[in-house]
Amino acid sequence: MITGTLSWDDRRSIHRIDVEGGGFWFVSMPRAAVALLGRRVTVDGVRTGFNILDDVAVMATDATDDATERP
Repeated sequence: MITGTLSWDDRRSIHRIDVEGGGFWFVSMPRAAVALLGRRVTVDGVRTGFNILDDVAVMATDATDDATERP
């Protein structure tokens, strides 16, 4: 599991999780995840490259409820 802030990387056209302490992960998920951009999220997925996660489940950790969202 990875926790950080979700953003969109224009250069690579993929979602990106910036983690505390530096570093980032690219996360393969639909553009529909735009509702979560800028929010702190926890992502659970399969590592498919150096810093790439696929087949992810996303949970917003800055929300008041703990409902898992699958964009």
